Formats: sequence, structure tokens, C-alpha cells
Amino acid sequence: MAEKGGLERPLQFTLPGPPRTKKTHNQLVQAAASRGRGRPRVLPSPQFRQWNQAAQMWLARVRSENPGLPIRGPVNCRALFFRDAFRGDAVGYYQALADALGEARIVFDDQLIVSWDGSRLFKDHVNPRIEVELTPHPDTRAEEDDSPAAGTLAAEPGAAEPGAAEPGAAEPGAAVFWDQEQ
Repeated sequence: MAEKGGLERPLQFTLPGPPRTKKTHNQLVQAAASRGRGRPRVLPSPQFRQWNQAAQMWLARVRSENPGLPIRGPVNCRALFFRDAFRGDAVGYYQALADALGEARIVFDDQLIVSWDGSRLFKDHVNPRIEVELTPHPDTRAEEDDSPAAGTLAAEPGAAEPGAAEPGAAEPGAAVFWDQEQ
């Protein structure tokens, strides 16, 4: 790990077992209150709690093998989710993994995961797992500068203004089809 808790090299590990999201089958419960009436609270599903408990054990091992943790700088999390079935959406899986990484103190705060570049959802019912790679985020200016503009990207010289159409780009509202081989 680098000074200030940033990454010097990628951190790679695998979490075995079928990943779960927090949003699937949430439970609504009445929280106890001192005045006799409780507020409704949403609890994660039993499936997520079971997954998170197992993930915390594996993440404790990752933490023990990497004494410079928690990571305190912005990172990209490339996560390959090999699910046991086609269920859940990418955002739900990202949120569940980010919360688990924060709870295990792999990252100081899950808000330090500033991108999910390279992340994908797959199906592997024989060997479900999450393959994780944390890498330093290329734009670390937000860590060095507390100004409101910190972390924003400056335009390259000669770059088009934000919102301007690129040469050869489709008209706004036009259908765009992507070639499968890209």
C-alpha cells in the first residue's frame, strides 16, 4: 500500500459463493421506539445477510494478508460477478460489494470506489464467485484538493466543449446500434 492509504499495485482476490444483492426480498420491520411506536425499517434479505457474513470471513483474510489496508484513496473496482442464475442488476451487485468492502475495512469508505470500469455480470452455476481487482483511480486530484472543483476532469487542449456533438455522431434522438464485435 502507498502512503496516505492509496494503492501502489492492484489488489486482487476472489470471493467464493453466489453473490447476492441487498435489494432482493428486503424485509420491512417495525423498529422499537421509546414512545411505544417504532419507525418502519428496511432490512436486507436473509440471503444477503448470509452472503455478507461469508464475504466478511474471506475479506478478513484479505485484510490480514495486506497490512496497509484500509485503502484511503480513490479506486476503480473491477468486479466480475459469476452468478448462479440470471438475477439481479449490476447496480445492486455493485452496492452490495461496496458495502461489504467498507464493512471489512478493505476501503476506508465505500465512496472511495469512484468507478467500476471493467465490471461485468456472468452466469456460472457450477462455480459462482466474485473476482475483484482494486486499482488506483487515475484521477487522484480529489485526494489532494478540497476545492469544489476537485476531482473534475479538465478538457484536453483542442477538445470539444461538453455537450457538443462529435464529428460523425448520430443526431440527438437517433437510434444507435452497436456492432457486436466492438
